[in-house]
Amino acid sequence: VCGLESPESKPLRFSEVMNELRKLGTAMPIDTAVEIGFANKDWYNNLTQETRYFLWRYEIHLTKQDNALTDELAIEKIWEDDAPSKTIEHIFPQNPETGGVWASKLKGLNKEDYVHRIGNLTLLENPLDTPLNAEAGRRPFPEKKKIYGRSGLRMVRKVMEKEDWNPEQIEARERILKQWALTEWGDK
Repeated sequence: VCGLESPESKPLRFSEVMNELRKLGTAMPIDTAVEIGFANKDWYNNLTQETRYFLWRYEIHLTKQDNALTDELAIEKIWEDDAPSKTIEHIFPQNPETGGVWASKLKGLNKEDYVHRIGNLTLLENPLDTPLNAEAGRRPFPEKKKIYGRSGLRMVRKVMEKEDWNPEQIEARERILKQWALTEWGDK
């Protein structure tokens, strides 16, 4: 009854619609879709709304895992900004200073292979004063963690548990997010 019609021009029943949707899903099982979606993908440029949604769903998961309530104020601060890029933080900075502390963590690797990956991105609220994202900027990780401490988001707290932030941490966090996505949206 969803406005879809069968070839005989009769409205389809809900069960028929669901069966058709399941058929569509067989062409791309969730594990394949997640694998393709996560494969060294740039989650920042041109995907900011989707990235913000994905990370917010992960935050809700962490909140439920802790049997806690979702911070409604944090939701407002994240979703009210029409520029999602202001609420998406690059933990490893997009433009580290040449020769600075972040540049030395790459160990000959290409920054572009890591900086926009989902494992390197987190949400940060925008308080009324300076956005936490802008304040964190290119600061060294220990200084960023102090700024992150003003965030109420659980995903940020998990990042703060790390002693260092480098390509290995990005890859490890990406594996966690990937596994969560498989569980959250997995074929049942």
